[in-house]
Amino acid sequence: MEVKNLMLYEDLLFSTVESSATTPMERLVIYTNGVQKNNLEPQPEQYLTNRQWAGYGYYGDDPAAPTHRIPAGTYFFLQEFAPCDITDEATLTSLALKMAEALRLESLWQEIDLADQVFVRFIREDEKTAVQVIRRKLADG
Repeated sequence: MEVKNLMLYEDLLFSTVESSATTPMERLVIYTNGVQKNNLEPQPEQYLTNRQWAGYGYYGDDPAAPTHRIPAGTYFFLQEFAPCDITDEATLTSLALKMAEALRLESLWQEIDLADQVFVRFIREDEKTAVQVIRRKLADG
């Protein structure tokens, strides 16, 4: 897995309310990283705690409609393709846990502090399910 730097120039919008402006082929779940900096042997489930459903991708014009967003900014980013459908939550979450661990380890290696909020985005691309793990960079070490 190769961690990349991601610069979002605009917020990515999501809504928990299904409408003609949302797409079920793009989904967002927000977690909290439960691993402390000094924890050198965390349990796998600590990488993604406090699960919060954040909805479907929102592409409408109503600025009040989105209920969640990934704000514009600089992030650490990983993307992998899952061997399953976008509705196979168990397989997707298992992959996201491994990705969250890889992202944390890379941040330690590069001495970059990351926000504790972890965005996990699932999106259908080219008839495959992409899993994206995204964490905001706080500062370069």
